[in-house]
Amino acid sequence: IGRLAALLGGWAAERMIFGADAVSTGCQGDLQMASNMALDLVKETGLGNDRLFHAEHPESPGPGFRTRLADVEAQASAWLAEAESLALRTVEAERPLVDALVAKLQQQGSLGPDAIAAVFLAVRGGEVRPALQLA
Repeated sequence: IGRLAALLGGWAAERMIFGADAVSTGCQGDLQMASNMALDLVKETGLGNDRLFHAEHPESPGPGFRTRLADVEAQASAWLAEAESLALRTVEAERPLVDALVAKLQQQGSLGPDAIAAVFLAVRGGEVRPALQLA
């Protein structure tokens, strides 16, 4: 769930700052990656509730169960909902850091790793770790 939440972090920050209706299309790629990751974990690794490998499509000639695809999507959707909640809680807990990063982005237009690290150090006084542990 932590990796999915990390993918949703930018979307969660935009939602918190701009509102749910004003999230930019820049988050589309992250949302797509999170969705694909959740579906792949269920279908290709058997990490869902039923511990089965599922075929990509019912017509797929390769191995895998071709039934219960609705269950696969339900499992992936549940994981994404949990990840969304974690991302939103984390961004809220890190609001001072998010606000500082937004201010720096508005000032400079883009931030490299050194600039991001400097903001972390300034806000946290030398501590660079998340306020909430990503499970």
